[in-house]
Amino acid sequence: MKEKLTNNWGLKLIAMVSAVLIWMVIMNTTDPVTTFTVTGIPIEFLNEDSAIIENNMVYEVIGSRTVAVEVTTRVFDKGKILKDDFRATVDLNDIYDVTGNVKINVQMVGEDIALVREWEQKSLFVHIKTENVINKTFTIEAVQEGQIEDGYVYRQCTLSSDTVTLRAPESQLAKVHSVKAIVDVSQSLNDEQVPVQLTFYDANGREL
Repeated sequence: MKEKLTNNWGLKLIAMVSAVLIWMVIMNTTDPVTTFTVTGIPIEFLNEDSAIIENNMVYEVIGSRTVAVEVTTRVFDKGKILKDDFRATVDLNDIYDVTGNVKINVQMVGEDIALVREWEQKSLFVHIKTENVINKTFTIEAVQEGQIEDGYVYRQCTLSSDTVTLRAPESQLAKVHSVKAIVDVSQSLNDEQVPVQLTFYDANGREL
């Protein structure tokens, strides 16, 4: 009798299935809920053209570009709620000039919205740093590089333009002290026009 009970895999399987079904019935009857956090929801930045670019500015997001929400749902449905079920947006037209803060708007957009009892976003604002974009003109200095082949004489180098106008955020242009055109004379054996690379340097002569 003992041997029949220990070797009867059919009875064991039936017992296991029965236990699972009873557990599911109990869980569904009591309807337990759980609260957990959904992280990594990407923030979309709206109206960049009208709020930033058309006003000759650039912007930088200080801190995270994602937001998290706290969700309450049934235990059975927890695994169905994903970050793709939420949409987070920031309207750059709503930047508060004094602090640079702008409100984060979170909506639930997924098909599983009916499974969520309630949810709450963890961050309400994102901090935006804006900066003006300006133009600044620099004189270009021609710098000879390379060795001329035997039988040739380096005569002169004339730039098609003596100046260049840079357009960039004000803090970046403040770093530029000089602009040089590097001319590789070893590649120019006759009178000809050749493209050159402009290089930017700070006040200490370090290449930017």
